[in-house]
Amino acid sequence: MSLPLRNLDDIRAIEATPLSNRGAADNLFTLFAEAAAKFGERTALRYLHHADVDCPGVELSHKQLFRAILQFANALQTLGVGPNDAVALLLPNLPQTHIALWGASLAGIATPINPLLSESHITELLTAVEAKVLVTVGPSGRFELWEKAVAVQAKVPGLKTVITVDPGQFDPSDKAGDTGELIPFDFDTLLAAQSDDRLLEPRQWQRDTIAAYFHTGGTTGKPSVAPLSHGNICHMAAVMKLMFDFGTDDVILCGLPLFHVNAVFITGIVPFHAGATVLLATPEGYRNKQLLPNFWSLIEHHRISFFSGVPTIYSALLELPADGFDLSSLRYGLCGAAPMPAALMQQLEAKTGLKILEGYGMTEGSCASTGNPRDGLRKAGSIGLAMPYTQVKVAQFDEAGNRQRDCETNEVGRLLIKGPNLFQGYLDAAKNAGKWTADGWFDTGDLGRCDSDGYFWLVGRSKDLIIRGGHNIDPQPIEEGMATHPAVDLVAAVGQPDEYAGELPVVFVTLKNNAQVDEAELLRYAKTVVNEPPAVPKRAIILEQMPLTAVGKIFKPALRGDAARRIFSERLQPLGIGDHAIEVKPDDRYGLLASINIPAEVAPEPVKQRLDAFSITYELQTVSDDCPAEVN
Repeated sequence: MSLPLRNLDDIRAIEATPLSNRGAADNLFTLFAEAAAKFGERTALRYLHHADVDCPGVELSHKQLFRAILQFANALQTLGVGPNDAVALLLPNLPQTHIALWGASLAGIATPINPLLSESHITELLTAVEAKVLVTVGPSGRFELWEKAVAVQAKVPGLKTVITVDPGQFDPSDKAGDTGELIPFDFDTLLAAQSDDRLLEPRQWQRDTIAAYFHTGGTTGKPSVAPLSHGNICHMAAVMKLMFDFGTDDVILCGLPLFHVNAVFITGIVPFHAGATVLLATPEGYRNKQLLPNFWSLIEHHRISFFSGVPTIYSALLELPADGFDLSSLRYGLCGAAPMPAALMQQLEAKTGLKILEGYGMTEGSCASTGNPRDGLRKAGSIGLAMPYTQVKVAQFDEAGNRQRDCETNEVGRLLIKGPNLFQGYLDAAKNAGKWTADGWFDTGDLGRCDSDGYFWLVGRSKDLIIRGGHNIDPQPIEEGMATHPAVDLVAAVGQPDEYAGELPVVFVTLKNNAQVDEAELLRYAKTVVNEPPAVPKRAIILEQMPLTAVGKIFKPALRGDAARRIFSERLQPLGIGDHAIEVKPDDRYGLLASINIPAEVAPEPVKQRLDAFSITYELQTVSDDCPAEVN
């Protein structure tokens, strides 16, 4: 029976019953075994190799999925994988990805890797976890992973075994090519030789036994490794089942990549635990150029009830005609990774009938910590309430990094999390310094506040990440690269608001005495020193003086405000609103607040139409009267 989830009282009522009494498993073996026994021949996984509605798809039942997971775990054990050995997965979204992920977590420690990472970052990650096995796709015209895998394998000590998935298994036109000198094991051959009803070497999993290594960060910056335990994953599977009310009639579309906790948890382990069906929508997911154009027809055809995405996905969906499609199966869409403009949410909900649930999470907290309640008030722009069995609060810290006190209502401070979803610490112990309070709270690095209803709001990021389309971009590599230009004195990279991507990277620079350079030259230089394409700055803004704090550090909130002011000015110039009429400043409540003076002859509605796609809060003031500002 579905439990209501409307407010804090409902969450407290849920927490009155231990999660173990609500079906939470102790380890992943038990979770999949119970799902196989309970849901049997129901479809657990449906895979589409192409984004066409008439793609026949490949299906695995809950029982078949569990058996394949056991087979892969047994195959790894025969290859010498022990409980503490890392098995790296460099794979697109394939059925074998799920089989390999969960099989590796039973035999050893699964380590999914972002295929878009540079070769050097992949090498660093595999070396850090001491990977013993690598699973990837063989030579293929569609998946350009084999050459990268070969190069990485040669550089990682201890990585002696490579297992390949045949790219032509689902698409006969994509035949495997020559693997060169490296002769890998074949995935299907390994599975076929193994028992599917038991583990060859039974394990004794405790709740704190590490099941997987997930790396943090996006396509740029040096990633950190966050170990997640069987207890972390099983706990969150049960909690998020309650949050989203998944059941056996639900079909959950997976379009995000399976190296990331959002896809692995919310559109993976959670529906498996609930007996729902996961629709794995092409190997590339949302990056498949045909998926979004066919999105509404796929919703109708497969009776999809839930999907998860980032604001850029929802923005693109808003532009797609939905008339004539039966979207009645849609229940919820989850939005995370970056703030979603309230106007975008309202327009898409009106267009489709979909309820959009904004939430917040991080790899270190096993994917999710807060969310707007599905049955209650959903406050646009907030990250919602603390999830059941999860502790979240906001606190003040002193200059030495020591927690002083918990914040008052709507007072801004650092966002802290605690609970069974929280990981045990980074694999590199040095990275744990300053991240934990004495009583076990984890400092997320984000700044937020909690309102009188218990809803949390993010107002800034103390770690200064740039979030482009849900991908985290570390500004440090951008700054280090641009600082090597002979004309550059100081440099700072920040995110500039963007209607589609949420943020785009831009750089602010000051020049050395008597140095001369223009923006075009700086942008050309950026392409040569910033290795990851998503992090290449879109603008280079030359300042006479860099804003600094009292201790001489670059004051990035002022730069973020400057970047926002410039983009707002561009959008409003056709309405006759000049740059002098726009001011964007750091704000304790909203992070950034734009104040815009509009002439009496300019109606507010055209201004709103040009600004509502941005996630930055703004207020409008008509110049000629004394009416109070209108905040949006």
